[in-house]
Amino acid sequence: MKIKEILEQENIVLFMKGTPEQPLCGYSANVVRILNSMQVKDYVYIDVMKNNNLRAAIKIYSNWPYIPHLYVKNNFIGGSDIISDLYNKGELENIIK
Repeated sequence: MKIKEILEQENIVLFMKGTPEQPLCGYSANVVRILNSMQVKDYVYIDVMKNNNLRAAIKIYSNWPYIPHLYVKNNFIGGSDIISDLYNKGELENIIK
């Protein structure tokens, strides 16, 4: 599984710990909660806990040390704090749509 290929094929990708139904960290749960509140259903999630190489690689690829990572149209949007900030400012909706 190549990061670049996934990001080029999918509109919205969330690299997270766990699944949307069962996040394995509070930060991943926060981003899922935000996406759910915005009724975003058409995103792909990648559980980085299933692949240590992927977990390390996405941090290098994004130049961001923390999981989760949200990408929209092949652009890195940010992690939990940035997503929360964009959501609270009302800017995340414009990015996703």
